[in-house]
Amino acid sequence: LTEAARAATLLAMEAFRAGDVERAMPFFEEALTAAREAKHPMLNGNALVNLGQLVHRQGDVPRAEALYREGLAQFESEGDVWGIAYAANNIAVLLREKGEFGRAALLSSRAVRLLNGLGDRFYLIFAVEDLARAVAGAGRPEPAVRLFGAAAALRLASGALLPPGGQANHDRDVGSLRAALGEGSFVSAWSDGGRRALEPLVAEALAQRPQGTAATVGEVSRPGEALTSRELQVARRLAGGGSNRR
Repeated sequence: LTEAARAATLLAMEAFRAGDVERAMPFFEEALTAAREAKHPMLNGNALVNLGQLVHRQGDVPRAEALYREGLAQFESEGDVWGIAYAANNIAVLLREKGEFGRAALLSSRAVRLLNGLGDRFYLIFAVEDLARAVAGAGRPEPAVRLFGAAAALRLASGALLPPGGQANHDRDVGSLRAALGEGSFVSAWSDGGRRALEPLVAEALAQRPQGTAATVGEVSRPGEALTSRELQVARRLAGGGSNRR
């Protein structure tokens, strides 16, 4: 069952990346069924979030959010730090699309801090850019530009290119911020973001949270803190030489 879940996931991702949603859906459903029957926590969490992405793309927002949150709960129960970041940021994207920019910023900031702590330099870039979009949506263009500048520096350092399907959205979002700030202020904020460490940029992004965006249970345990007590425990075990899976 474990191997069946992995195989179905690979086939689903291949179809999904090729844009063939119709072919991807049964594979994602099969991966989730197999992972549940195998009682494999990591595969189950990933299958939930992966299926949520596909359902989200199809426009079924309530089901997508339910799948994302179930995946987040699965990862949290196992102390899977990367998985927590993965699920949290997908929820953040969904909330941002609903106009809930403050809550989206909280979740994306959690993802950024966790991924940065793990040393992840691939998915981290997407989380930083998603945080930038949430902050921009909340009406704070300058810290949003700094975050986009930080993400650009990470891309340059790692050689990670924007996916072809994401270039147009990236150019649109950055272009809107350039127009809002003016060329001089935009260039200054972008360069500043590229030079600074991520943690101060994240703290700045959350410093003036809009009213009515207090953290809710299951999203951020203590606003302003980088890790929950469980995540800190896992991070210490990683630092002591434990494997990510353990």
